[in-house]
Amino acid sequence: MGRELSSSQIFQLTLLAKQGWQLQTNTHSLVSCVLKARYFPHTDFLQAELGSKPSFAWQSLIAAQCVVREGCRWQIGNGDSAWIWHDKWLPRPSSFRPTTPPNTLPGDARVSSLLAELTGKWRSDMVKQIFMQDDSDVILSMPRNHNQAADRLVWAYTPRGTFTVRSAYKRMPRAKLAALGRKLVDTCSGNASKVVTHGQLRAYHWTLEACASGNTWTFSSTLSSFHTQSSHDIIMKARSMLHDFHLAHFQYCNPSSAEEVRWTPPVFPCYKVNMNAAVFKNTKLVGIGVIVWDHVGDVLATLSTQLPLPLGPLEAEAQAMDVAISFAKEIGLQEVTFESDSLVLIGALLDKSKVPISIENIITGIHAKLQHFRQHQILHVKRSRNTPAHHLARHTNCLDNFVTWVEETPSFIESAVIQDALLFSHY
Repeated sequence: MGRELSSSQIFQLTLLAKQGWQLQTNTHSLVSCVLKARYFPHTDFLQAELGSKPSFAWQSLIAAQCVVREGCRWQIGNGDSAWIWHDKWLPRPSSFRPTTPPNTLPGDARVSSLLAELTGKWRSDMVKQIFMQDDSDVILSMPRNHNQAADRLVWAYTPRGTFTVRSAYKRMPRAKLAALGRKLVDTCSGNASKVVTHGQLRAYHWTLEACASGNTWTFSSTLSSFHTQSSHDIIMKARSMLHDFHLAHFQYCNPSSAEEVRWTPPVFPCYKVNMNAAVFKNTKLVGIGVIVWDHVGDVLATLSTQLPLPLGPLEAEAQAMDVAISFAKEIGLQEVTFESDSLVLIGALLDKSKVPISIENIITGIHAKLQHFRQHQILHVKRSRNTPAHHLARHTNCLDNFVTWVEETPSFIESAVIQDALLFSHY
């Protein structure tokens, strides 16, 4: 029986995996270019092999390759890169693969086979026919838009798809990490203390050294390197490693959100569009409500529609924004303020670095549609100031498809509209 790995050794494995992730994703860095030219000129880091006469730094990075490979999955764009039956491409932590046995489609079928050629959307009837219900629900819950980029590898254990030491240490199953570590020990002559502890820290130190020096390249040992550094440099490196350790072991509380913002009508000649989504889990439907206001606070148009998609709350809110933008364009608006009560969605629309991978495709489509307006603004509003749109979304549970009202207010939202008008009139 192989020896068990300690928590510190498993943590050190995730530290090395962080450097491996950089080699996989930051392909234009100096370190990536040099290592690629030497060890994997015709492939990527995930497919690289140890090779002949490898440096100790490369051996250490290869040691964590299995962790990076285990935590990656495909983010589906055009579906041309991911294999349906063999690759990990579903946002489901248990396996990231379909549980349905291969059938109908051949073993080498790509995910693009499940997408409509013109629209890029899922062929829902085909998906439901081929896959078991659990799989089809997950597949159809993955949002799509017409303009799809190529498939790309993302880290499966963070919302934004980027590797963090904390996510690898906390989210990846501990038994799986330990098994990967034991496999590493067995592969590398069984000397766990040399490979998993000293080797990983040495490689981590070496990578920091290479990144910090820019075009300076050194493979000096950790001990001799410390002898040539100032005490300040050593302390800063130690603090950086300690920061990664704390991220892996502790959780931080987000600061409380800003104070409530009251609803106000837009400034002439702009219009304001509020939207909301309701998830009906029992029927696997999403209801979307949209309301358009003019500059005096009167209702110009409203929309209630449903989507036959088993989406989560965030994905539903993103779809609601997409529907609202299309509705505003269809009724001829040019200067528009769009308001949603989803703070995560608004943050993703305003800052590309904050886009969760689950709504990445929708956000891309939304930005393309926004270019058709002469002027637009994206704002967050508290749910208490978004009640009419919420009622419109819930109303879809009584519909078969969709309904719109132009220059009239549906009776079931009149009280909410009057309440907003009264609140506005008091300011």
